[in-house]
Amino acid sequence: MSKKNLLQFTKKSFVYIIYLGLALITAYLCFSRLDVASLQHWDEARHGVNGYEMYKNHNYIVNTYNYENDYFNLKPPLSYWGIILGFKLFGVSIFSMRFYSALSLLLTFLVVGYYMHRHYGKIAAVSSMLFFISCSDLFYRHAGRNADADALYILLFTLALLFMLQVQKHQNYIYLCGFLFSLAFLAKSWHALVLLAIGGLFLIFSGLWKKLHIKNYILFLLSAFGPLLLWTFVRYQYDGMNFLGQMFGVDVTQRIAGSADANPSYTFFTRYLLGYRPIVVITVIAACIFLFMLFKKKISYSNNILAFLLWIFIPLFVYDFSHVYYYWYIFPVYIPLLMLAGILIQKLYQ
Repeated sequence: MSKKNLLQFTKKSFVYIIYLGLALITAYLCFSRLDVASLQHWDEARHGVNGYEMYKNHNYIVNTYNYENDYFNLKPPLSYWGIILGFKLFGVSIFSMRFYSALSLLLTFLVVGYYMHRHYGKIAAVSSMLFFISCSDLFYRHAGRNADADALYILLFTLALLFMLQVQKHQNYIYLCGFLFSLAFLAKSWHALVLLAIGGLFLIFSGLWKKLHIKNYILFLLSAFGPLLLWTFVRYQYDGMNFLGQMFGVDVTQRIAGSADANPSYTFFTRYLLGYRPIVVITVIAACIFLFMLFKKKISYSNNILAFLLWIFIPLFVYDFSHVYYYWYIFPVYIPLLMLAGILIQKLYQ
């Protein structure tokens, strides 16, 4: 290859070289020394025991602790299956246990980069990927480098809402949204209902609900609740309503009631975001560009902007008013914030 051809190839491929470099950095941050940090003695350790005993029992429906049905960890089984997958691939180890979370976070990064490149441009993609890497929260406790359900949940949450953005062009994507909601529920339980709130409000405020037919709604309900009903039926065969009843009674009602005393504030998650430096920087950059472009009259309203705003503010509103104070609940909100900042940087560049 001549020097001229090499320069032309490099020029054309430069942005893809950047993509590859950022993907490798993210993979390193996800997987490097994944087994070094000690197990969290609370959620992560219990999650690991549940997955390990399901693996040893060859029972992929009922999670146990000390080989007795576990009614403390009341999550559906999808995240345990991720742990079991790691054990089957690499043997039983801390790395294996955390593998599915690290992979989920890396896939979320790749999904965000691909979506931004395809729908907004190279500058938006690179900016969003850099912002993603800057959010250390996504890599540590209860996220990409731990065996909790959150990294998998963030991946499914992100995919569901990115497909929702495309429903206005491809109506059949609404069934994918429904199926991804069911998977998110099977990973993180009742948290996934936030997805239904975002999607429902988006359909109403955007006017898209008028374009859908009865058939679309019926098929959506089947895709969203069919897998859940199937799992519920199978789980019921093992212990009746013992597990299913406590899923709501303990994991929702008692948790919110107990949290109200410890956290009477209605602004816990808002204050957390305002105190987390990467998100503050991303938000300030986005706000400054937005105000500048608003002054120049270069900003126009769109359904995509509506979707991103619902994606940010609905979880924030729900969790702030629920009194819970588990800061990792708000991690899915990081994704639309960094994507919006990337979109605005792209528009400013243009």
